Amino acid sequence: MPDHFHVIVHPLPKKLNDGHDRSFITIPKNKSLSLIIGAFKAISIHLSGHTGFKWHRSFHDRIIRENELKIIRKDIKNFLYK
Repeated sequence: MPDHFHVIVHPLPKKLNDGHDRSFITIPKNKSLSLIIGAFKAISIHLSGHTGFKWHRSFHDRIIRENELKIIRKDIKNFLYK
């Protein structure tokens, strides 16, 4: 069982050119990444029902350059389907 996971966080407008409604995305622009990750951790424990589970206090982040994005997405996808 893995002890970590990877996620790409990218700000999205509420409406994209593809016509899909993104009104469920309600993260205010002035919220920090730490608050967003903290909320994700709290919600995931609540929804999973694993109340005894404890996330690590911190997380590792970095900015992905545009020329790296395609490669990183491919790496994550390949890891998921191993």
